[in-house]
Amino acid sequence: MLLFPNSKSYLLTNVKISSAVETIDIEVENEFITNITTSKNRMEKHTDSPIPEINLQNYLLLPTFTDMHTHIDKTQTDIRSKNSSGTRGIR
Repeated sequence: MLLFPNSKSYLLTNVKISSAVETIDIEVENEFITNITTSKNRMEKHTDSPIPEINLQNYLLLPTFTDMHTHIDKTQTDIRSKNSSGTRGIR
């Protein structure tokens, strides 16, 4: 189990994402992602960060299990009307 600091800003290092060969670093400030770079680039620059670092040791980063989509015809933003095929559509 990983423990995150009690800080709203931190740096996740050595993270794997599904399509990348190299590991990446993700900077989080005030709970928002502000920078993504390859771990190699950060190491070459030798930047010391004042914020806490969490080494994820090649763990795979996955998106949340949230289905972020909508059906426009279900948003109730326009009047529904039948189309010629008999299915519902928006005018």
